[in-house]
Amino acid sequence: YALVRYWGLSAWAAFGAALVALGGGYFLSVMNMYNHFFSAAWTPSIILFFQRFLARGGVGGFLGATACLACQTLVCSPEHVILTAFILFAWSNFGMPADGRIVGMARRVLALAAMGAAAMGIAALQLLPAYALLKESSRSGGMFFADHSRWSLDPDALFTLLVPKSFDGMMESAEPFSVSFIQSI
Repeated sequence: YALVRYWGLSAWAAFGAALVALGGGYFLSVMNMYNHFFSAAWTPSIILFFQRFLARGGVGGFLGATACLACQTLVCSPEHVILTAFILFAWSNFGMPADGRIVGMARRVLALAAMGAAAMGIAALQLLPAYALLKESSRSGGMFFADHSRWSLDPDALFTLLVPKSFDGMMESAEPFSVSFIQSI
């Protein structure tokens, strides 16, 4: 909602965009995996603050984007952090108007790299307590090869990377939905 309002659209347009985004296929495909869902929810805030930083300059937008990116990182979904970085790179260099305080591809890429490094530095502070508690985890001893190769992508299922399976009844099913992660590009 806030991102669409920042773009100058009406409150009703922003409300509609928020509903469509939340009810869209992307959020529905990650709703059963909380870390992915919570990580994806940080993306619009990161885009908003980073765009504000590129347009206005100053410390506020940079710190806001850095804090949101650090929170997205701490949710433990590195796939979404990488996806957000690609979105920011593409948007700031090819989709956003070339005006503002931070102009030029090199300066925008440098700003994005600085934000990413600062966010990873903030998130790294959590690594020390996590490392100390690692020995308490059932995963500290590693996993057998069969356990983590069982869910590898079946060669017969490569077509579903482009065209998803039919999930007609997914929302009506009383049983837990067991399909994992994003179903197609």
